[in-house]
Order: sequence, then C-alpha cells, then structure tokens
Amino acid sequence: LALITTTSIHGKSIQYDRLKQLKFIGYTKGFGTSHISASFMDKVREYLKVNNPEVLTRKQSKWQLLKFVAQKLNIDSSQLFYHGDQRGIYYGWTGTNANEFLLKTKMNFVQDKLQSVESTASFWKQRWAKQRATHLNKIGSAGCNFSEASSVNVQYKVVGTVFGTVNFIFISGKLNTKTGIGFK
Repeated sequence: LALITTTSIHGKSIQYDRLKQLKFIGYTKGFGTSHISASFMDKVREYLKVNNPEVLTRKQSKWQLLKFVAQKLNIDSSQLFYHGDQRGIYYGWTGTNANEFLLKTKMNFVQDKLQSVESTASFWKQRWAKQRATHLNKIGSAGCNFSEASSVNVQYKVVGTVFGTVNFIFISGKLNTKTGIGFK
C-alpha cells in the first residue's frame, strides 16, 4: 500500500485538513447515487425482474443497475447521477518514496509514514476522545440527555489506522459523561 485516497462527505473536511499526512487536491464533480432512494431502487429491481432478469443474477452496485436501466430506457445517466454535492478529494503517501515507487523510477518501497494501531489509538484517545466526552457531558447537562443514566454504552474496536487517525468501530465499552472517558 503506497497511496491512500479518500473523499469527504461535503466539500472540504476539517478533520482531513488537520491531518498533515493527507493533502487536499480538489473536489469531485458531484455525481453519485447517494440521493437515489431505496424505494426508487426497489422499482428499478421490479423493472429488471420483468424486463431483464438476467441482470439480477449477479451482484451489481446501485450505480451499475441504474446505468443499465438508463441505457435501456434511453435516459441521460449524467442527469440521473448528478446530485451536485461536491466532495473533497484527499491523498496521502504511506512512504517517503511512494510516488517514485508507483512511477516505477524506484524499485524498493519503504513504508515509513504509517504509525502502529496502538500508537494511533493512544493519540486518538488523548487528543480527541477525552475532548468529545467532555463535550457530550456539556450537552447532557444542558438538558439534551442522550441517556437517563450518567453514562452511555459505547462499544468500540480498533479496526485500522491511516496516517495517525484511527478507524474505530464501536462494539463495547462505556463512555462516562461525568468523569470523562473509559475504555476497556
């Protein structure tokens, strides 16, 4: 893994902009399928069952199914897929010579920019989790309680790391909104 790319949800990302390892390179043009409802996709599948059942015999993405139906019905798919929500595009090298390695000007790749999951998790807990718990406590004390109890059940597991940030899936543990944060 020499290069990582990602996109933000809406425009530029404050979180990604704070990561020195990720560089902003521009915006998407605002195409996708996020604006297509599940009920519309149900109707697309019903249409395909009747008119082209062979298409449904293999796994297809929402984009692929819509593109196929648009072609069959002679619909301009660019109008179908355009939602206008531009996303920020970011990239980051995982090694100091990653660019040269991918361009095949260097044959040996040194992956020296990634941190361990443990060090990333430790940084994340200190820098962001405690601050978030304090913020949630303030929200809770302002009458916007998300739980009647003094703590919120939070389940988590470190599932990966990218450039000093941690991707967490919350699966167990407890976040105490009065005293800070508690992790197993």
